[in-house]
Amino acid sequence: MALASLQKLYLVYLPQHREKILRILQKTNLLHIISAERELYVNTQIENNLPLQEAQKQLTRIDAHLSHLQWMIEHLEKFRQRHNVLEHFVTPRQVVSFTEFQNIARFDETPIYNTIKHIEEQEHLLQKRIRKNYHLLDWLQQIEHVPIPLSLFSDTEHTLIRLYRTETDGGEELRRALEAQIGELQEVVSISRKGRKQIVLVIAWKDPELDIDQLEENLSLERIHVEGLTGTPAEEIVRLSHDIKDAEKQLAELHQQLKNLSFQQEQLQLAYDYWQSERERLLQFSRLARSRFTEVIVGWVRQRDIPTLEQQLRTLGFPVGWEFTDPRPDELPPADFDNPPVVEPFEFVTDLYSRPRYWELDPTPFLSAFFALFFGICLTDAGYGLILSLITGLALKKVTFATENSRKLVKILFYSGLITTGVGLFTGGIFGLTFQQLPGPLAGLQHLVLLNPLENQIGFLAFALTLGIIHVGLGIFLKFYRNLQDGQAAEAWLDQAPWMAVLLGVLVLGVASQVNAAWLSPLGYGLMALAALTILLFAGRGSRNPLVRFLKGLYALYQVSGLMGDILSYARLFALGLATGVIAGVVNFLAKLTLGIPYLGFIFMPLILIGGHLMNLVINALGGFIHTARLQYVEFFGKFYEGGGEPFQPFGMKLNYTKIKEQR
Repeated sequence: MALASLQKLYLVYLPQHREKILRILQKTNLLHIISAERELYVNTQIENNLPLQEAQKQLTRIDAHLSHLQWMIEHLEKFRQRHNVLEHFVTPRQVVSFTEFQNIARFDETPIYNTIKHIEEQEHLLQKRIRKNYHLLDWLQQIEHVPIPLSLFSDTEHTLIRLYRTETDGGEELRRALEAQIGELQEVVSISRKGRKQIVLVIAWKDPELDIDQLEENLSLERIHVEGLTGTPAEEIVRLSHDIKDAEKQLAELHQQLKNLSFQQEQLQLAYDYWQSERERLLQFSRLARSRFTEVIVGWVRQRDIPTLEQQLRTLGFPVGWEFTDPRPDELPPADFDNPPVVEPFEFVTDLYSRPRYWELDPTPFLSAFFALFFGICLTDAGYGLILSLITGLALKKVTFATENSRKLVKILFYSGLITTGVGLFTGGIFGLTFQQLPGPLAGLQHLVLLNPLENQIGFLAFALTLGIIHVGLGIFLKFYRNLQDGQAAEAWLDQAPWMAVLLGVLVLGVASQVNAAWLSPLGYGLMALAALTILLFAGRGSRNPLVRFLKGLYALYQVSGLMGDILSYARLFALGLATGVIAGVVNFLAKLTLGIPYLGFIFMPLILIGGHLMNLVINALGGFIHTARLQYVEFFGKFYEGGGEPFQPFGMKLNYTKIKEQR
């Protein structure tokens, strides 16, 4: 329930063994490498074996190689065969042995690249041809009735013969403009009209003073080019329609070729991960410290992994030296979580905010229980919880997730679904029905109901606010505990303890009002009065001036309004939980109304039930996740957590599409 303990490794070896050292470190995936030159305060030049300049050249070649592989993978992705519905949303990772992973280096994807490139070029040409034909059909269909071959609509030696598309009044403007320039030696005839657009035929004498191109621009005329069209409009429509079908058939054949080629995608993905890992290895060259005869690697390793790493180093078969040291108080190592399996998924939520610093308390164990509980309260429906757990449980079993974070997110939803089911049992809701409405022995579940939000809104609101007091109080207590650990007892007892007393006093007063225990009220008021006096007297203790100290204490005491505002934020749990039940009830009501429709009612009812409840589940699950995260980040983390730590990222294989068996 804390961050993993780290130690710093100094690894010294001869330059000729650099390649093997880096490969064994990459395979073990245990060492977070840092800049050795910066750590050792040295500035060395690379003079031997593989200089940094050569590594940079290799990186450039690998980047180009990766770009080609990624292009091929993305191009084949839409033709990839899916084996189940989940694969439409999550790309599965293929599991290979380390030997298979290494052997992919001999894979030559050049023929595949050339084939896809050729298909893509043909595809673009066909799509361009189809678009052009559809454009021609658009205006040909407007003059389909014209029985004249289109080959006649072209200029002669002395005459302009052209077709234009223009606005309704554009033809008249064109006629007047031509008449002004060449007199009556012109004719403008409208041969088709569609809405405000029309197609006009222009026949005019070629006058040297007539600038037809300028006239087209001034009047916004769209010239219709008939080059290559020889038959009548009706004949050309038939020809172009056949040509479109032929092009679409060729396009389908190209897509089939890509579909047949998609089986190579796994090889391409494996090759991509291999070269991505090679790139990661080359990047480490800039972090090594070098002298004339030796090189040094410096990095952080988890204390529990030290025996494994030492065992790998002893099997190298050449001279290598190493030393482990504890982190100094003045340095900030990277942070790595070390939580039990049930808490581990909620590290995703912590990381969304910020990774804790190495010397800081990990909030994940405290966050996990409250996050799942708050999410469950936002849904408050046992049926929705069951559905959510079943879907995510199936995904966890059947899908190999592309990233660790996606797996953690699905696990969070799985656990939260289970908690939602429990909350639903105690609040008496299942798919918008009460337990009393259930058939047979299921109605007996009514005995489990402790608080029905639809029947006791005030009680449900009080429950949500009580959870808020506990949650905020825990955040203040963790800051209190941290200050004690850091030897700051005065800050703990004078800054955090009074606010904990305020919250405890509020809880005591609440309990006293509910159980009619009048003797508890003086205790609650006493705690709050003592806390207020402490804040007033000691909040400004950093100032020597008594008046300034008093004013600072008075201002600090005013912060009780902010604390109460934080508590009221938990009313969102009440609102979301109530909304889920109300919407579910409305869905059931609407579905029931359709039963009055003869015959069709039996079709509409299941559609409304399934669609309505699914929409309610998705919307409120999303809202529950977002608002629960907000309560953690603002109301809880704001009391004690700073974050800003560097994630522990050991040097290893950079795998996007594959998983190596030996690293399971």
